[in-house]
Amino acid sequence: MSGIISTDDPSKSLKRLATLPNYDDLDLVSTVTTSEHYTWEPGTKTGINSSYRILVNDVGLKYNVLRLLEQRGCEVKAIPANTSAEDMLALEPSDSIFAWPRGIPAP
Repeated sequence: MSGIISTDDPSKSLKRLATLPNYDDLDLVSTVTTSEHYTWEPGTKTGINSSYRILVNDVGLKYNVLRLLEQRGCEVKAIPANTSAEDMLALEPSDSIFAWPRGIPAP
């Protein structure tokens, strides 16, 4: 469902709305995901010697997700949204999660 907020004439706004793309037809994740996997290191509370390696599939994640996992003793790796299962398993994770941004419903 789409909508428009405008002070224009309603018929003009409806015509404009009809020209806009349907959100379901857009690949918005590819515009926000990371291009390569990386290890989260800002606080380096745990570093590489952590016993828990968590993969965070970046579908528009907030860095706070990575920071909170790190604070709980995890080695955190962010991975692109299009990472294959084979490539994920090659990173030998303890677990993996999808980090959806606020306001976007999960599929």
